[in-house]
Amino acid sequence: MRHSLLLGCLAALHSSEGWRAPHPVPVAATSAAAARRAAAALALEREVLSVADLEEVKRNVRDAARDGGLCVVKWYAPWCKACYALSPRFAGLARAAPMHDRFLQVDIAASAKVAAHYGVKKVPSVSVFAHNQLVMQQTVTMKEYSTFEEGLQAIRVEEVRRS
Repeated sequence: MRHSLLLGCLAALHSSEGWRAPHPVPVAATSAAAARRAAAALALEREVLSVADLEEVKRNVRDAARDGGLCVVKWYAPWCKACYALSPRFAGLARAAPMHDRFLQVDIAASAKVAAHYGVKKVPSVSVFAHNQLVMQQTVTMKEYSTFEEGLQAIRVEEVRRS
């Protein structure tokens, strides 16, 4: 059925009359599906925000501090294989983090001035900000990832003690 419907639509596209839907699609069904897709896309966007501007990084650090959370910034380069390998773990960390934490990623090839401002010399690196201050910055490869996670957890424990 699907295959014949697809062939019918393709044939209609090539006809002189142009394309017409084979049967009407209920607007409510389309709207609900579109809303679900938009919500899923928004959830994915919230996980790790791509940032290219120094003011945007500073704003996210300030907003995380205001909300009582951490701002975790991954510094990467598109040509870096280690950065690519780290991406799924970093995204998973962002999904599991408290809602008041913010996760950013900055392409140092496109934003060299931003990386220089924070003293990033190697990729992949991760910076962690708490209370508007840099509290941890390190180069993180897959081998060092568990050490980074332990350090991040220690910072969270310290933040809980402070509040």
